Amino acid sequence: MSVSQWLPRAGPFGESLVTREEEKSEAAKGRATHSAAEGARAAGYPQMERGPHRSQISTSRKIDVWPPPGHALGMIGGVLLDLAGVVYDGQKPISGAAEAIARLRKAGLPLRFVSNTTRSTKKAVLGRLDGFEISVAENELLTPAIAAREWLQKHDCSPHLLVHPGLEPDFSGLPAGGKPAVVIGDVGEALDYSKLNAAFRKLSEGAEFLALANNRIFKDADGKPSLDAGPFVAALEFACQRSAIVLGKPSEDFFRSALASMGCEPETAVMVGDDAEGDVAGALRAGLSCALLVRTGKYRSGDEQRFEPKPTALVDDLTAAVTWILKRKAHS
Repeated sequence: MSVSQWLPRAGPFGESLVTREEEKSEAAKGRATHSAAEGARAAGYPQMERGPHRSQISTSRKIDVWPPPGHALGMIGGVLLDLAGVVYDGQKPISGAAEAIARLRKAGLPLRFVSNTTRSTKKAVLGRLDGFEISVAENELLTPAIAAREWLQKHDCSPHLLVHPGLEPDFSGLPAGGKPAVVIGDVGEALDYSKLNAAFRKLSEGAEFLALANNRIFKDADGKPSLDAGPFVAALEFACQRSAIVLGKPSEDFFRSALASMGCEPETAVMVGDDAEGDVAGALRAGLSCALLVRTGKYRSGDEQRFEPKPTALVDDLTAAVTWILKRKAHS
């Protein structure tokens, strides 16, 4: 199905996507839709009168029934939040993010902050959040570097680092002399041919191959997209004919580790992110019940249509995402 066949449809909990054929079918089933809406009203589900959509695409239905097709109404046991592009953008907090997080805490929902940063240490990320007056406990923040450190210790490996200089402290104190493991992340301006080739040679000699993340791009400080770790991971995979073990998003293990740390089952969890591929599709493939895509950060128009599985809902920002979550929680 081509992208042009999808239409955004506004609802009380964000935007969902429908096909043109579904729109025509719904228009022809007005009586059945009315009956379904009456049943939902009797069951106590919220309804909402439609207004004009921001893109001026109107629909034939006047009432949205919650839950939407394909998403069962269930309990919410925990929330995973991306950081860059959701909570902050560069060195500035995103408007309303601190208040939105406070609303989740007030509602008693366990939180984990899952970041794919491969340039900043865990300590630096916590310090940045503190500077935004967002209090996050050390055990609430998960990063690929910490996951890699735990993997190295568990497998008695010593790292050969191909990472940003700012991230190296997260690997300090690991013993030398173990089986070598190449660890690659976003190296930034420190990357050069000799470093990439040295990592390739280690891999050719049998070293383990760990990728902190495989994101294709990230939103850089100038607001424009820049190459992330993924293209360089792919280069090494091509050269050595081996696949890396990905430790950050969209690794299913990364999501599940975050959920396990707060005692939350995947089918009761919600993910909020700005990356339709790594955050949203990755979370849904890991079994999370819902994943919300925000229009902040690296989001670009049409991202919600580009990857499978598609987002549960498209919302403006973290404030809107929290409203979506709390409404769902209230009716679960």
